Amino acid sequence: MSADICLRIGHVSTEGGPLLVADRDDVLGWSGATGPNDDYGRACELLDRVPNGAGGTMPLGAGTGLVWDMPTGTADVWRRGADTIVISRPWVDDDENVASYLAALPPKDPIPLGELSVRSGWIVVLWAAASGKDIARVPPANGRSLGLSVGDDALMASLAVGRYHCYHDEVADGRGSARRCWLVPEWA
Repeated sequence: MSADICLRIGHVSTEGGPLLVADRDDVLGWSGATGPNDDYGRACELLDRVPNGAGGTMPLGAGTGLVWDMPTGTADVWRRGADTIVISRPWVDDDENVASYLAALPPKDPIPLGELSVRSGWIVVLWAAASGKDIARVPPANGRSLGLSVGDDALMASLAVGRYHCYHDEVADGRGSARRCWLVPEWA
């Protein structure tokens, strides 16, 4: 099985619960586990309702946010080519070469999660329990790590304006395993 070359943008860590992926402008209204909206609760309810349990989309700001169920730990954010993002939660022995290999493997039995619209040219990947309100104060930068409620709980990445198909898959071989979330441009 061949693998494509991936460029690691950075990582996002959680203390449990899903990740949210959204256009930078839309994530500004995300309240996380605090505030009157209980957006984190809405995200968890979405995961309980979707038949695949892996994730789905929900209205957020002027667009849509993608909620992806990721086990506690750290996910690496990878760029495959110019316009595809892979968020990969690997299980390896702290070996970035294996993590890169797993992120670069072709999709395996992908489960559709919905579509995401990128209007600003930037996405934010964040632990859904964190609030996105402070992101407005941070100038966009590719791979910028943001500590919103705990260290490294959010990451900014540049991504071409357009619509993206989002899906989930899992890969495993003798080197390790990974749970992955894909953002693939509709023009690919």
